[in-house]
Amino acid sequence: MYSSGHKKIGRRRISKARKAAFYRDKKDTFLQTLHPLFYFVILMCYVELVFHISVFQTALTFYPLILPGCVGCFFALISILSPNVQVNKALGLLLTIFTCGLCIAEVIYNAVFIDTFFQLFSISNAAGQALDFLNLIFEQIWKHIFSVLFLLVPIPVYIVMVYHTQQLSYRKKKPIVFAYYVGGMFGTYALALALLVCSGTAEGSSYAYYKHNNDVNEEVKRLGVITTNRIDLVAFIFGDRKNTDIIDPNESLPEFPGLPTLPGGNVTPTLPNQSQSPTTDIVPPTTDAQGNTQASTKPNAPNPNPPMEQQQPNVLKVDFAQLNTLTTDAGIKKMNDYFASQVPTLKNEYTGMFRGYNVIMIVAEGFWKYAVDPVRTPTLYKLSHEGFVFNHYYTPLWYGSTNGGEYASLTGTLPKNGGYVSLQETGKRQTNMYMTLAKQCSKIGYQTFAAHNNSHTYYGRNVSFPNMGFSEYFAYGSGYDAELGRNGKPLWPQSDQRLIDQLLPKYAQITDRPFFNYILTVSGHCNYTRAGNSMAYRNWNLVKDLPLELEESKGYLACHYELERALEKLVKGLQDQGIADKTLIVLTGDHVPYNDKEVCDELAGHVLDTGVEWYESTLIMWSASMKKPIQVDKYCSQIDILPTISNLLGLEYDSRMLVGQDILSNSSQLVIFKNKSFITDHCIYNGVTGQVTPLTDYPITQEYLAAYKKYINAKWAISEMFITNNYFDFLEKNLPKP
Repeated sequence: MYSSGHKKIGRRRISKARKAAFYRDKKDTFLQTLHPLFYFVILMCYVELVFHISVFQTALTFYPLILPGCVGCFFALISILSPNVQVNKALGLLLTIFTCGLCIAEVIYNAVFIDTFFQLFSISNAAGQALDFLNLIFEQIWKHIFSVLFLLVPIPVYIVMVYHTQQLSYRKKKPIVFAYYVGGMFGTYALALALLVCSGTAEGSSYAYYKHNNDVNEEVKRLGVITTNRIDLVAFIFGDRKNTDIIDPNESLPEFPGLPTLPGGNVTPTLPNQSQSPTTDIVPPTTDAQGNTQASTKPNAPNPNPPMEQQQPNVLKVDFAQLNTLTTDAGIKKMNDYFASQVPTLKNEYTGMFRGYNVIMIVAEGFWKYAVDPVRTPTLYKLSHEGFVFNHYYTPLWYGSTNGGEYASLTGTLPKNGGYVSLQETGKRQTNMYMTLAKQCSKIGYQTFAAHNNSHTYYGRNVSFPNMGFSEYFAYGSGYDAELGRNGKPLWPQSDQRLIDQLLPKYAQITDRPFFNYILTVSGHCNYTRAGNSMAYRNWNLVKDLPLELEESKGYLACHYELERALEKLVKGLQDQGIADKTLIVLTGDHVPYNDKEVCDELAGHVLDTGVEWYESTLIMWSASMKKPIQVDKYCSQIDILPTISNLLGLEYDSRMLVGQDILSNSSQLVIFKNKSFITDHCIYNGVTGQVTPLTDYPITQEYLAAYKKYINAKWAISEMFITNNYFDFLEKNLPKP
């Protein structure tokens, strides 16, 4: 028998063992309560790492690694909220699938739309249109199958850890555990924000991209795909991030040669597009030995003794200082100050050249300069070489692809570079589109209508087009008679020729006033295969023997035969109605064939640079009344179309309130690309490679490039503020009554 002393020692040992087991269990329980927190933070780091390697071919940078931590903590918190353990497990799985799916979707979207990412919540209204890109989506999934598989890895890992090994614990949590999760969420957010601020807040810093939503591509690259979409969700719930502090009209910028002056001796403000470049005047048309009219844009070329009315600026009667007394909105005031600081373009020898003419403006799907050929497409060639001949015209690939290209062409401003699709958003918000051609033409008695040979609800055009001033929208579902296939469903895509056939009778019915018809075509839509494009299949015999290796290259040319035939019918129809010499035809592409870089390279005969060269295209401005072509060497883009047509029609508009410029005016040239590239009078700056190509002997310094980058950032901000601040609604209500 044990003595009492031995009993006490035994009890003491048992007590210590029980206490050790108790504390060990407590420790295990505490760690297990944090398993979801650890898991989701690691998940965010993993998907960002795989995403960056897949898209940018670089390892993860610092901020995409640290910034998603708060999202990981938030997801972990959601996954433990339910008192039911099985529900929590299911929530954790759904959040894992969502995270992996979002990153996969961004990889595929970037592959389809070339160096472009989406923001999930802003673009959600357009998500249904993805069904029209299913073939492209599956094609890109296969091309990026390894990236997709690596991004899917967390899903089976989660299932094994939760449902098999049970290493990821979803036991019932005590109330104090929720405090740990909330503290982790706010703690990681505060840490990430502090690190952003400490690294610098100047323009171009990571903090600047965090604060301002003006470049989704750079945002994803610097901050990560998770953080970019988290910021977008906050903006979606609480409203847009403000970009007003990007704009500072009073800031002194470095001075460069060529500062022009306004009539009456007013010195222009010190802004890069005026003060840092020489003026680019259109000299009076001259005739060469072949009889071609030449309107060459030459630096500082004088316009000798222009008529007094041609020296007047294209502006409205606006007193911006007075307008500032009528509002307390800081954004509106900033815009007033900005416009007051801008140098307007002047009226010129082309002002009113087509006054009272009908206008048919065509944005052609996927149209690019290599679709034009003197033999294959004689009408396109004729119109692009016998009217105004724009030798340096660009169609940048905007955010929203077609919708972005439309917006730039119709509004003379830049479409938002990330987030919502601008044209669709203006309809959704009913933003006042005071300066559009449809609005301006309606005021002087034009009949205005838009037309499209696809669904009238696509991208919300049934709402945005009427809001832009079109009294009628003729499309499939609202008047257009679609061509049906053997299965009884509309062919994809529809024929552009068929659309013109149905529009010509409308023109004949309008006899008492001029009309403005905007047309969006669809025959040139990818995929450029016989199976993916019915018009490519229809016209295959015309291209099958061309010396091209890729089926898509032949298909691209084949489907553009429909555009050629449409233009041929349009010109003949106008001639038959006797209105060809009183009609201005304008045609631009919406974007380059973005999903088919290899096709573009083959058609061009060499590998195209994706910074600038790829986007050079063809702009048509033609009327039968033009007897000789007018050559224009000024560099220009889609945003310049609206102010140029406005001046040609002699409309009253304010050139200070548009980002684009009248191409035929004396303004300095400025072409802006989504990828940070730009073209000025002095150089071409490639934002992808950083290469500078001089256009003059003027030395291009880093100070010069920095000044232009800052100036262009303000243009992006102003373009967005037209929508978010509804500036034209304020302006129209306070303009002097006629």
